[in-house]
Amino acid sequence: MALPRTAHAQHAPTRGEVDADSDAELRYKEGMEAARTGNARLARVKFLQAYAASPQTRYLWNLAIAELDANRRVEAAEHLRLYMADPRTDAPSKAQARELIAAELWSGLGHLKVEAPRGTLVRLDGRKQIVPNEIVDVEPGVHTVEDGHGKRHEANIPAGQQVVMSFNRDEVPPMVAPPRSPEPASQSTWWTAGRYVGGGLMVAGVATAIAAVGFTVAANSSSDKAAEQRAASDPSACWDVSSAACSALKSDADAWVRNSNIARGLWIGAGAALVGGATLLIVARPKTPQSTQAIILPAVGKEAASVHVHLRF
Repeated sequence: MALPRTAHAQHAPTRGEVDADSDAELRYKEGMEAARTGNARLARVKFLQAYAASPQTRYLWNLAIAELDANRRVEAAEHLRLYMADPRTDAPSKAQARELIAAELWSGLGHLKVEAPRGTLVRLDGRKQIVPNEIVDVEPGVHTVEDGHGKRHEANIPAGQQVVMSFNRDEVPPMVAPPRSPEPASQSTWWTAGRYVGGGLMVAGVATAIAAVGFTVAANSSSDKAAEQRAASDPSACWDVSSAACSALKSDADAWVRNSNIARGLWIGAGAALVGGATLLIVARPKTPQSTQAIILPAVGKEAASVHVHLRF
């Protein structure tokens, strides 16, 4: 005996549901109007649109009823089972759906249950993926079941009967994670970010040392000129600081002091860069390349000079 449709069509929202948005509610009302006029196919389309826009259980229930009226029995059974599995559906509503399946769908459909390890990929008739260990409703007849190996098995499923197909763990390959794309191999296993910086410091140290040699030579030259000026001039010549002889002597002496200070600062900077570079070359270990920068800033003043090295890792 068929169950009354009106009770299902007027099914109230379950606890926790909220009002649908305007588009879903409009499709729902259009589906209800189509159902009242006996247009089950149009009602199914409207309820399906409403459920796609807002997955409320009242939309799902009316979709299953419209599919049942439109003689789309497999879809109706699938959506009734989905309705029962929804945690928002209360116990009396689940019992009502179960009674509907038993009264109007069970005897007219075949039922398949595939026993296999959880997570096994199982396909029905080459298209539909089914969940292992759960009942699937199908049209009566011969169906093809594809197991996790890709091997196909045929099953004749009569109306009103349940067929169980079992794939044990030896027959089904285990689920494995998809292979990860291999990371590009490093072009060098020895050169790391730290060692690149160390090499840069070594180069900077050598360049600074060359500059220090130049200023050292200039300082020695100024010192020699000042000594020659003192030896060749009368000691009383610098009583008048504005005299040409005194001015030349003072200029050479200032040049000697200035070049000596600059050379001293450059030698210190060169030594620091060479020691730092050698240390990084020795202790830096291979690791994932990172953004590393070495900023070398020479600072030269009137009386002294230095080299500042800033590392950014």
